[in-house]
Amino acid sequence: MYLKGALFEVGIQKGDKVLKFVDLLPGRQIQKVQRGQKQFWLIEGQEQPAFEEVGQAKITREAFFYSAKEGDRSCWVINGKPGPFFDQQVWDEEPQFRDGRVFYRVKIDRKQHVFLDGELSPGYDETWGPSFSEGHIDYVVRDGKAQFLILDGQRLGPYDKVYNAHREDGHVYYQAERDGQSFLVLDGAETPSYDEIYGSGAKERVFWYQARTGKKWFYVVNEQQGPCFDTVDTLSDFDVSGGRYAYSCQRVDTQMVVSDTFVFETPGKIKQVEICRGKVVFVVNEGDKSCLFVDNVPVAEVFTPDSIWFEEKNGVLYYGGKVRHQLTLEHKDSR
Repeated sequence: MYLKGALFEVGIQKGDKVLKFVDLLPGRQIQKVQRGQKQFWLIEGQEQPAFEEVGQAKITREAFFYSAKEGDRSCWVINGKPGPFFDQQVWDEEPQFRDGRVFYRVKIDRKQHVFLDGELSPGYDETWGPSFSEGHIDYVVRDGKAQFLILDGQRLGPYDKVYNAHREDGHVYYQAERDGQSFLVLDGAETPSYDEIYGSGAKERVFWYQARTGKKWFYVVNEQQGPCFDTVDTLSDFDVSGGRYAYSCQRVDTQMVVSDTFVFETPGKIKQVEICRGKVVFVVNEGDKSCLFVDNVPVAEVFTPDSIWFEEKNGVLYYGGKVRHQLTLEHKDSR
């Protein structure tokens, strides 16, 4: 450990000018030094690469880095290694670090480039990203009017528009648009095209997305289209548990609970759809009566101005209005 009072004695030569002392690393000397026409950072006597000008040093868990200039061009110096020279940063972004990987975007001769893991990409008209997921990095680029997804170094496309990839439940998928139609690319294969896609996900062997054709919305679950409904705002979230799924929606004056094993329709109002212990549990309100259903079978009725409620704890379903009841659920798993 070096003391502040001794900082001029470590790595400093006669005629050097110490421009700045920073305490980025407690107990370690980090100094910005001017030597002749060059500047450099000095870390405990170890000189970093010298340039006409060096910027503010920064540190993360993975890197010590700073910007540097030679003439009209700049570069990033990361852990003592200078990167390629560039004209300017893209949106003043700094390097991003994740899982030992390095990503940043720069402009060179009016083209945008991505620096990733020590390599500079070809030039593009525009770049977006990145998206970090499970040790992978992907980003979107535009070349002319076409967009491409750069996924693990592979250029996918062309598309009219494309979005960053998702990795869930062993799947890799992303959304894209072509000729006014939206579709997903799931594990390298394109789904059918629709007027619009809104939301998607993968969990426990269930892959789903919500799509629109004309004025009708519907879910597509494991490549099977469900019943149509009127609005993108479903009555409940898409719930997945134990390989089963359930959600509720509305078509005109009819409300529905849709699951992997049944479709329930009612003129009443559906409340609180959940999968509990492998069973689809939901409540239907109609007039002054609330009815609790378990896997499409009515199990209890409560006459109350308020909706019946339920919650599951350790295999016991507690429900009721003003009076609390309970029902033991046997676990059901679609596997």
